[in-house]
Amino acid sequence: MDLPEQIKSLERLYDNQNSQIRTLRKSGLGSVGHSGVRWICGVPFVTDDCAKALTSVFVMDCNRLENAMARMY
Repeated sequence: MDLPEQIKSLERLYDNQNSQIRTLRKSGLGSVGHSGVRWICGVPFVTDDCAKALTSVFVMDCNRLENAMARMY
């Protein structure tokens, strides 16, 4: 196998691996270890950053709805 054929073979392998990585990222399986959930004694807890982000989304959504916070109590 001469050098240009080896380079083309490596380029195909590289493209194939990149395609598989993109598919994995889109499926969400690539972030299994970084999901933001911690397990402590078998109980799931989210990280502080995740909790802050979820809280801010909740507050902003409630802010858009008229009297949403008043209806909760």
